[in-house]
Amino acid sequence: MTRMFSFALFLCLLVSVGAGQAAAQSVDGAGVWNMLSLPAMDATKFALTENVEIVRDCIHITLVNGSIEFTKPLNGVAFGAVFHGQGKVKVDPPNPVEAQQLRLFTKQDKLEMNFSEATFNSTDGLIDQVAKQVKWKESGPPADDLYNQRQIAREDLGLAVLPRLLQGVLSTDHKRTAFFFADLNLRCA
Repeated sequence: MTRMFSFALFLCLLVSVGAGQAAAQSVDGAGVWNMLSLPAMDATKFALTENVEIVRDCIHITLVNGSIEFTKPLNGVAFGAVFHGQGKVKVDPPNPVEAQQLRLFTKQDKLEMNFSEATFNSTDGLIDQVAKQVKWKESGPPADDLYNQRQIAREDLGLAVLPRLLQGVLSTDHKRTAFFFADLNLRCA
């Protein structure tokens, strides 16, 4: 049943989002989907990070030091990034029930953890936010396969990241379809 729902959702997105943009999009829906599934990294969008701040609602991510590389844009949107280095994430519980559960299991009032690598999926302007805080390099080391590995793992788990990316990439109203997803390799502090 879940696969049927995901397939139906995918078709709905292709019809509703893709139909109004067929003239503007030079790649067919299946081609866009394939490029989102296994994207190429953009060697010209490689930067060193030092205390880069990414804030979304109650989540505060700091790229303490390391490097970040973005995917090649698709329909003008850099929709993915991979980070290697030292990072920290702090999460304030969104409500009292979550705060109680966090205290019960971690003995913390706020979740605070370190990470060494991360992948980001975003159509909400992440590259613009990060660009103001980094030192761009002319090119980076050869891209590793972390982004693609995490993408495949998420799909195997049934997470619906790709349909949201598809919607955001094909949208003419990026603000309305903004999407952000962080996949962090957490380790205990």
